[in-house]
Amino acid sequence: MTSFSRRHLLQTAAAASVIAAGSRTVAADPPRIPRIDSHLHCFAGLGDPRFPYHDRAPYKPDKPATPEHLLACMKDAGVDYAIVVHPEPYQDDHRYLEHCLAVGKEKLKGTLLLFADREGSLDKLPELASKLPVVAVRVHAYASDRLPPFGKSELKRLWSLATDHGLAVQLHFEPRYAPGFERLIREFKQTKVIIDHMGRPFQERPPNMPSSSAGPSWKTP
Repeated sequence: MTSFSRRHLLQTAAAASVIAAGSRTVAADPPRIPRIDSHLHCFAGLGDPRFPYHDRAPYKPDKPATPEHLLACMKDAGVDYAIVVHPEPYQDDHRYLEHCLAVGKEKLKGTLLLFADREGSLDKLPELASKLPVVAVRVHAYASDRLPPFGKSELKRLWSLATDHGLAVQLHFEPRYAPGFERLIREFKQTKVIIDHMGRPFQERPPNMPSSSAGPSWKTP
């Protein structure tokens, strides 16, 4: 029979106490919540011929904002993941988004920008959704000359395609255009909806502004 000295017994007990205390400490520490930047844009800039801006681009940033720079900023700030929101200068040409997501690997995901009333645009969604790590398709309704086709089957098709491919619908609108989306939000209840920029509440129509100046309105159920 093996005998233990008093010193050995005390050392063993002390070690067990340390281990137990350490276990309690680890158990008490809450898991770290990942930090995610949910909305940012990347641009190749005017100097990169591989990724030209679209002819219909509403603006064209001259300076680049690259995924390499984004990843460096994320590292410095302790941000774990980010969503690259495909910006309007590229319209429905997603080559630069694809480049960004390839550079970012598991750190980055993206959103798509497609146009329900533009021939062939929605046809791109199935392939893009299958080959890229994207989470949403974005719709703009803030410029009166570039509105989506409210009340028409084309906009419903965009919502339906997004739903079929597990994507959220990301809405960027001024408050006056919000009623145009309500019917589809009600119809596709299982589809997540993301409201960009908190719905731009400070661009709501002032109470004394004539309704004719506030843009169209739509009847909803």
